[in-house]
Amino acid sequence: MAHHLDNKAVHQAEVLSNRPISAGKDQPNYLLELKLDRSFTALPGQFIQIQISEPPLTTHRELEHQNGEFQPWTVEAELDHKTPLLNRPFSLADLRTVDGFTQASVLYKVRGPGTIRLSQFRASDNLTLFGPLGSSVFTLPERVDRVVMVGGGLGLAGLLFWTNGLIEKGLPVTMVAGAPTAEQIPLPKELWSQRTGDTRNLSNVFSRLGPEAVNLYVATDDGSAGHKGFVTEVFDQVLAEKPPSERWAVYACGPWAMLRLIARAADEANVFCQVSLEEMMACGIGACQACVIKVRADNHQGWQYKLCCTQGPVFDARTIVWDQD
Repeated sequence: MAHHLDNKAVHQAEVLSNRPISAGKDQPNYLLELKLDRSFTALPGQFIQIQISEPPLTTHRELEHQNGEFQPWTVEAELDHKTPLLNRPFSLADLRTVDGFTQASVLYKVRGPGTIRLSQFRASDNLTLFGPLGSSVFTLPERVDRVVMVGGGLGLAGLLFWTNGLIEKGLPVTMVAGAPTAEQIPLPKELWSQRTGDTRNLSNVFSRLGPEAVNLYVATDDGSAGHKGFVTEVFDQVLAEKPPSERWAVYACGPWAMLRLIARAADEANVFCQVSLEEMMACGIGACQACVIKVRADNHQGWQYKLCCTQGPVFDARTIVWDQD
């Protein structure tokens, strides 16, 4: 469903915190929390673009989190000096009103020069962002007995805002999170390691995801946590346990190959499924035409192009032409 929202604008944001949530040295996951004016509003599924061509006014060293302390970490020399020119798109992992202002949360992985620079921002630094972007957001069918979230890697970040809202509605939630290794799971270890950790002191993004609210399954490629294998294999097992009388809704975000398998399995089971696509969105406003995808034509004859940034990023999984060649 397209909402055709037109409240995008340039906003100034103050960094509240910017810290790793994983201890891995290889491309750690970070949680960035921002303070914005209350005029900033968004719906689950929308995204923002952050300007990171300018470094923070105060120089910070790249850091990682180990044993409860911040320690320096090393980046590739050829990336350390590069200046990212384009804004970077990020899903909104959470959005809430706190003490009269809007607090936005962003989960990201340190990958290259842009996110390296983003990881250097610290509390009280300022960032410029553009948004909210995207006109098609997550929706809920009229009757749902359970919702299933499937996140591949950092794709999970695009589902957390929606997940928290559905938990507040009292809906039963199953979450399937996949990553190459345990260190790269984009969730605090308290949530997925034996499900016995205290979640009360976690960020608002994660505090509702305890075992009383969410059935959480984890898959890792190397078997270092949860199921050894692909997240799609765990999803198939979850879907096979669906009682015939229940109506489920599936929401997924992650790599294209993963989403294609999720979409096909949900379609075969006649289960409502929406996907949030991770196409490269350079401008965010449809000008560069870099994020086109094929979808089934509105007249049900053939296919047509749609822009992920302005006509997405959320799509009914049945409308996407999954074999894009």
